Amino acid sequence: MCGIAGIYAFRASAPSVEREELRAVRDHMARRGPDGSGEWFSADGRVGLGHRRLAIIDLSERGAQPMASADGSVVVSFNGEIYNHRELRRELESRGRAFRSDSDTEVLLHLYELEGEAMLTRLRGMFALALWDGRKRSMLLARDAFGIKPLYYSSDGGTLRFASLVKALLRPGTPIDTAPDPAGHVGFFLWGSVPSPWTLYRGIRAVPAGHALWIGPEQAGPPHPFCEVTSILAEAAANPARGTRDDALAAISAAVRDSIAAHHVSDVPVAVFLSAGLDSALIAALSANLGRPPRTMTLGFAEYAGTAHDEVPAAEALARSLGTDHATVAVRKEDFHAEEARLMEAMDQPSIDGINAWFVARAARSVGVKVALSGLGGDELFASYPSFRQVPRLRSFTRPFAVVPALGKALRRAASPLLKRLTSPKHASLLEYGPTLGGAYLLRRGLHMPWEIESLLEPAFVREGLQSLEWERNLQHTTRGIASDRLAVSALEMSWYTRHQLLADTDWASMAHSLEVRVPFLDVPLLRAAAPWLAAHPGITKPEVARAIAPSLGQPVLERHKSGFSVPVREWVAGSESVPARRGLRGWAEYVHRASAPRHVERVRRSAEGSLALWSPTMATPGGVQSYMWRLWEVLMGVCGSASAPRGVCLQDEPEQLARWDNPSPARPAGAAGHKWRFVRYALGRQGRARVVIVGHVNQAPVAWIAWRLSLIRQYIVILHGIEAWRRLTPLRRLAVRDAHAVVATTSYSAVACARANALSGHNFRIVPLCAEPVPAAPDPRFALDGAFRILFVARLSRVERYKGLETLTAAVSLLVRERGIPAKLHVVGDGDDMARLQEVARDHGLTSDSVHFHGRLSDAQLQAAYASAHVFSMPSEKEGFGIVFLEAMRRGVACIGGAHGGTPEVFEDGREGMLVPHGDCELLAQRLEALATDDALRERLARAGQARFERSYTFPIFQQRWAELLERHAQA
Repeated sequence: MCGIAGIYAFRASAPSVEREELRAVRDHMARRGPDGSGEWFSADGRVGLGHRRLAIIDLSERGAQPMASADGSVVVSFNGEIYNHRELRRELESRGRAFRSDSDTEVLLHLYELEGEAMLTRLRGMFALALWDGRKRSMLLARDAFGIKPLYYSSDGGTLRFASLVKALLRPGTPIDTAPDPAGHVGFFLWGSVPSPWTLYRGIRAVPAGHALWIGPEQAGPPHPFCEVTSILAEAAANPARGTRDDALAAISAAVRDSIAAHHVSDVPVAVFLSAGLDSALIAALSANLGRPPRTMTLGFAEYAGTAHDEVPAAEALARSLGTDHATVAVRKEDFHAEEARLMEAMDQPSIDGINAWFVARAARSVGVKVALSGLGGDELFASYPSFRQVPRLRSFTRPFAVVPALGKALRRAASPLLKRLTSPKHASLLEYGPTLGGAYLLRRGLHMPWEIESLLEPAFVREGLQSLEWERNLQHTTRGIASDRLAVSALEMSWYTRHQLLADTDWASMAHSLEVRVPFLDVPLLRAAAPWLAAHPGITKPEVARAIAPSLGQPVLERHKSGFSVPVREWVAGSESVPARRGLRGWAEYVHRASAPRHVERVRRSAEGSLALWSPTMATPGGVQSYMWRLWEVLMGVCGSASAPRGVCLQDEPEQLARWDNPSPARPAGAAGHKWRFVRYALGRQGRARVVIVGHVNQAPVAWIAWRLSLIRQYIVILHGIEAWRRLTPLRRLAVRDAHAVVATTSYSAVACARANALSGHNFRIVPLCAEPVPAAPDPRFALDGAFRILFVARLSRVERYKGLETLTAAVSLLVRERGIPAKLHVVGDGDDMARLQEVARDHGLTSDSVHFHGRLSDAQLQAAYASAHVFSMPSEKEGFGIVFLEAMRRGVACIGGAHGGTPEVFEDGREGMLVPHGDCELLAQRLEALATDDALRERLARAGQARFERSYTFPIFQQRWAELLERHAQA
């Protein structure tokens, strides 16, 4: 049981693995593996694997990980336990394999070398693994069929990162897109936990349970199944066993005994969580029969003393009868409040039910337990949840109303305003969702109904999330081919509530206490053995199975009403200052959702929720200014992620103009249409409710300044984008910039130029550079640049932007082609009122269509393809403010040549991550182009260094971090 991490730079253009980054991710998971840490890096620096160890099997150093094969060609980092490793080892030894350790990890190496990925179907246990195959230059990620062990990954198209925890990947500076994923956030409010493969972040996904995926040179493949719970149940429903009810009970009993025995494979003692219920009683009884009676433990709560929920008396009586070494651990409400901060920090993804698992794990470690068996999964297998009765019954009751498809939705809309005040809002959706098994299951297990979530999150964000989740289709897929209602509900419970909530909670909560929890009722061989008999005899109950397996338990235990490790969450939450008592678990869910954001996001939330961004998408043509403000909008939405998200105000934008704008953010800003003074009145009115006003362009700064002078707002921030700030401002704009609480510039050059031109002190200037788009557009295979040596230029071809340097570049390309005989071709992307003249300039330099091509404006996908296929990107600008086009090129691993003026030298260093030339020096520019055309090693070195600089400095997460820190300072002011 461990924590694993890794980085694989699978594209040639991706920068090599940074060792300190991998170590930071690995050591974030130290509690998962306090017994040791390990690392492995490939000789070429393209692959790194990390491991934190909780030693359970082969406690010696021989069992340490990452572990390599004898010839070093296969390396594995593995989290979990393989319970049949001894049987597999004997088989492998008979096939001539020699072992150096007694670990189950080494079994994986040998089995993979003989059988490849097919080995996954041979494994009995819980696991998440990463295996590097040096011969194939490929990485295999895989996760067990039930999803007991987690595995999260992120790929930016060139580098793969993975870890056992989402929060381990959220390291400051790591180039992972942490913009909020609508499906993850909406999924949490729908179910009370985040359903895989989604997370709260767009750039991080979970490997689905029972799936594997390959990442090879130049590409990452999609996850594909190797063993799915739903497929096992569907096969059983289609092929039920033949035999009597007694035959069924005998077969199921044997399978349960076998599973519990297998789950005792360990080199350290194995304990049992003991409640007064049948599941844990069975495990304890069978464990006691295996040899020395196990250690058992039970939680007790003052709130439950003397009630039916009090597990302690019955559990202690059972422990005495079994002769176990028993401990009862008392937990008080005060313990919850004392542990709340640590609990929320350990919670990897938000869950409304993790408190239970946290205190059970805490109790186990307090009495010295390192491995414990849990009865989790028994209710799902033996149909003892109320859902097994309620879900089919609800479907049968409401199915006649499905003949009028719109009836349920119409009744819900009419009844929900009244019903949500009197009872659960779910009652309003009975006819809308009840007629299908999946819909009825949502009514049983859902935290909120889909239509409710728009009151919690921004409506457009919710719509996008629900569209991605496709909850109806996925629920239907879960039960596809399973004719038996009993097995269908088992499939739903195992694939949704158990996997996404119970197992996820068990993992992060137990691992936070360095405890391994095993779940013998969630075992593939047990499911394969029992499911056909349960399909043949769906009326078999858990007490029947328990009586057949362990009749010595006695009638009080066998006939006791279903119980489990229950925690008085409602009573404790009601006492939390963070959650209004009247909101109960729904209020707790909102609190958990807020607290699950990264620390820097949570710290700045109070400031951002009251922020107002003054800006206009149509103030200028698309480029760095617009990209910057859209990215800032994403930051504010990511910080808030709720109905209290910031409001944008768009200067003189007609609604139809705004509607046509390609806005990638999950919410559109509010608009003030038409006349400037109408905009001013609108903006001032909205500012009265804002804590911080962020002015997106210096031209709008006077509006915020007036509001501040009138004491309508406390503070405002002005953003300077480039050349508009280098000259002397109008008196009112100068006052607004002078009095601003912060002036954010994209480069130091812009800050200094503005301060000099306007006699301003630099004390309140802050530098927050641009970033590239948070989600790179995939290259369009239909578009590629032609030519032996491909030079790319991207800019607006406007009369007022002739300083971009295209004429100098055209002259340099002419020298390259006509005088030096280099088969180069210049590709010009962009349009504007100066295009015709620039085409004439190219012809005057003797360039034909073989040497220059004007593409006009391209789609995003085509532009990304253009970057990806270029050898060099060049824009030798005279006075560039920053140049987002350089970031786009650097991100794609393209060598860059820019002008040695303005803010460009701050983007990359001359000779290190790119090249800089003075504006107008076409001879030097031609020399630099020639050097890159004739020296592949030089070009590749600059490209790799530029891409590494991009990932260190210009990704969206870094931009988000910088703005969050800035807003935090103003929230505290």
